[in-house]
Amino acid sequence: MSKDQNAAIDAILDFLDTSANNVTPMDLEREVGSATGLDRKVIRNTVKSLIQEAVLEYRDKNGRTGISRSFSCPVRLSDRVIVSPPDLHVDRKPEDVVIRLNSGTAFGRGDHPTTQLCVNALDFFLKDGYSINNEIRTALDIGTGSGILALAAARMGVEKIWACDRDSVAESEARGNILLNDLHERIVMVRDIDTTISYDLIIANLRYPTLIDLYPFIRKITHGSSALVLSGLKESEIKTVDDIYTGDGFFSRLWTRSRRGWSGLVYTKV
Repeated sequence: MSKDQNAAIDAILDFLDTSANNVTPMDLEREVGSATGLDRKVIRNTVKSLIQEAVLEYRDKNGRTGISRSFSCPVRLSDRVIVSPPDLHVDRKPEDVVIRLNSGTAFGRGDHPTTQLCVNALDFFLKDGYSINNEIRTALDIGTGSGILALAAARMGVEKIWACDRDSVAESEARGNILLNDLHERIVMVRDIDTTISYDLIIANLRYPTLIDLYPFIRKITHGSSALVLSGLKESEIKTVDDIYTGDGFFSRLWTRSRRGWSGLVYTKV
C-alpha cells in the first residue's frame, strides 16, 4: 500500500469519526482532499477499497446516500473495547475486551456518538483502579437498548448489572446479546427498576430532558460512593444537565468528552 493510500485511510476514518453530519461520497472527497492535499482519485479509490473490505459502508438516511464505518466487522470503540458481529476473528491486545452483537434494530450498535462516548466513559472510569478502590460491583443501565453498555461494564469487571428497558424489541435483542456473550449470570434484564436497592454505578444514555427528569429518582438509588455515566445530550445542553446534577452538591463532574456534537459525562458522589 502506498504512502498516499495510508494517509488517505487515516484522513477518511478521522473525518468520519468527527463529522456531525451524514457524509456523502462527494463531501468525503472534498473535505479529505482539502485537509490533506491528496488527489481526489486516490481518495475515491481508497474509499472503494474500504467499502470492499467492509471497513466502510453506504447507508441511506432520508433518501440521501452517506458513508459511515461498517459494523459488519470488528470496530474499536475505545482504548480497550472492541465490538464485533458473532463468530468473526478479532485481532486483539491482551487488555482488550470484545463485545459480540447480533444485528438488530435496537439502539446501541456502536455507530452512534453517544454509545461511543459511554463506552469511552466506562473505559476511563473502570480501568484505572477507581472501581476497585470504590467497590463498583453493581450497575444499573437505564434504557439498555441492545445491551451494549451493560455488556461493556460486565466485561470490564462489574459483577452484577441490571439492564432495564420497557421496549419489547430492545428487551428481546438485549437478552440475545447477553446470552451470546455468556454473561447471563451477571446481567439481569428488567422492565422496571428495583428502587429498594442502591447501585454503585448508573449508566443512562438518554436524551437530556429524560436525564433531567430522572435526577430526583437517581438521587434516591445512589449511595455515598456511587458514580454516573451519562450521555444523550448535545454539547449545548451540558450546562443545563450539569446545573441539575451538581446544583445541590450531590454530584461532582469528573469527566467530559464530546464527539460529533454529542457529549458524555461522568459524575461521582461528592
